[in-house]
Amino acid sequence: MAPYDQILRILNTVPNQRIVMQVQLDGRPCVTRVFLRPVQLAFDPLVRDAALAGRGSIQGLPEELTLPLEGYRVRASLGQVDGLPDMVGAGVSSFSLPGLPAPAPPFGHPFVTTRWTEGESLRDARPRLPYAGKVQVLAGILQLLGALHERLVAYGDLKPGNIVLVDGNDPWLIDLDTLRHVSAADAPTPTRDLTPAFAAPEQIAQHLTYLASDIFAFGRLASWLLQPELADGGQRPGLDAWRSAIAACMAAEPGSRPTCAELHWTYLLARPTALVRASERALESIAFPALGTGVGGFPLRECARIMLAAVREHAQTPTSIRLVEFVLFGERALAELRHVAGAEVVPPA
Repeated sequence: MAPYDQILRILNTVPNQRIVMQVQLDGRPCVTRVFLRPVQLAFDPLVRDAALAGRGSIQGLPEELTLPLEGYRVRASLGQVDGLPDMVGAGVSSFSLPGLPAPAPPFGHPFVTTRWTEGESLRDARPRLPYAGKVQVLAGILQLLGALHERLVAYGDLKPGNIVLVDGNDPWLIDLDTLRHVSAADAPTPTRDLTPAFAAPEQIAQHLTYLASDIFAFGRLASWLLQPELADGGQRPGLDAWRSAIAACMAAEPGSRPTCAELHWTYLLARPTALVRASERALESIAFPALGTGVGGFPLRECARIMLAAVREHAQTPTSIRLVEFVLFGERALAELRHVAGAEVVPPA
């Protein structure tokens, strides 16, 4: 029995490996990936548990199936994540495909089905995006990578063709085959599928993926997306900071690259700051949390140093702001701020 109601169109075919189709399922568009190597129908509950519940073992299947299925198992284990398609179906079933007969029992095709992500590929969207729109897209991608890295999950194959812009400039990652858990932030996982133009050196030379490999790919992606602005020599807000961030991302060694939290700060400082925006609106006070220091992992002391430096710099310019408040979580954060600021910080009344 086919795992869909209707085939809408063929999206991609890799001969002797898989067919990717947009399908109709329960009245909604979805994407079904069918793996062409037949396996025994007895593997159906195993594939279902792995790809839909993120549990169980997929040992016993051929390697060309276990590698992509591991990505879908990782996706299922994450639960609800904005920016990643939901899993809606998986298993092994005997059904025919365009130009291919159904496998004879007791064999069937393994398949996985995700929700369709309606939008525009970043590859196609680049010509229409203004500079501010490109920065917005990069910020969204960085936020999504940060959410994965907090869970010790590497995306593994960040590239324009795997990014769809939804509702304007909201990026989603649509190819889940390469998602992998790592045991620690600096620990690698074996990799096979990659795109050389965006892959990190360790992925190409050693077939290893780190969280930092995603950072390298992010630098490549930012360089590709901002290439017209970087090349024309014009001055745009924050462009020099993006040049520095891209260079840092593409460091040769994984351990020398910044984390998502560190890049988050680089990105924030590359934009017109909240202090400038507040002054433009004639506000007299503003409050800041310690952004990125929770699950983002950015060091509290470094956060304090950057925040205070930004306030001091802004204080040297004409401004309407008379009071800056730091809203912190816990005594440790307050102690770090006081350590950096000294007498400049006045405790709350």
